[in-house]
Amino acid sequence: HGPQSEKASLWQRDFSREQRTQLFLALWAVLIILFFCFSTTQEYYTMPSYAAFALLIGYALANAESEWQARRGRRWLIAMQLMLTLLSVAIFIAGTAVYLKTRSLAVEGDLASTLTRNPDAYALSLGHVLDLTPQSLAALGVPVIGTALTFGLGGLVALIARRRAWHTASNITLAVMMAAFFFFAHQALAQFEPYLSSRPLAEAINRGFKEGDVIVINGEYESGSSINFYTRRQVHILNGRAANLEYGSYFNDAPQIFLNDTDIARCWREAARIFLVTDAAQLDQLKRTINAPVFTFAESGGKLVLTNQES
Repeated sequence: HGPQSEKASLWQRDFSREQRTQLFLALWAVLIILFFCFSTTQEYYTMPSYAAFALLIGYALANAESEWQARRGRRWLIAMQLMLTLLSVAIFIAGTAVYLKTRSLAVEGDLASTLTRNPDAYALSLGHVLDLTPQSLAALGVPVIGTALTFGLGGLVALIARRRAWHTASNITLAVMMAAFFFFAHQALAQFEPYLSSRPLAEAINRGFKEGDVIVINGEYESGSSINFYTRRQVHILNGRAANLEYGSYFNDAPQIFLNDTDIARCWREAARIFLVTDAAQLDQLKRTINAPVFTFAESGGKLVLTNQES
């Protein structure tokens, strides 16, 4: 037997299958978190580690529940359940208070019209929380009160079931509570779609697009990447030669899709129809740059599609 087989035997002798699995899951979760600590702090980079964390947490809960019931009695389970219930009640109180304070506010237009802009916070995926206003929360009334009731009722029912030693019923209640929470979270996310996605604008472009037309995204590609995805067409980028695309854009075989102010002003006067996707806040600046008639082709979620030809 060689050194490799000795190492394998040592590994199998020192660690059980269960321990090796735990170690693998721990390395899976920790290495991903550690790697992205050296990057700009963006929480969604950690998503590949969530599955490992979920398995580790599930194992820990199952193991703890079994040990506590066998050795220390049910009081530990009830104590932990009580802590979870207190958190659920806090969410219920906060959600109910927000709903009662904002339900009478008038909301004009879609959700995007109620939001503020805080670009300095967008390095964090949750930075958009700072964009919310009382009017935004009023528009999200159903998901807010639904979440509050879900946690309030679910937490209390799970605690009652746990105190009566109906552990399976308590666990099922918690699972149903989280499923309901995900439903309301998805419902809220759907209301943000016009703000977060450019799909409505892309669909409008598809309806009016003809061979020879040009699609241009104003700013960095990420601000309108879904235009490219939903139209399935080559896009040009105005003043967006930056970030991830900059390095490759200087290669000899890179497509010539990057435009500056001079380019867009010249192209705007040519025969080809241009669909220019931009944030509505940049409309006045674009009009000064182009210095030619500008027509609004479509609008959604605080974003516009401008064109050089009247529909």
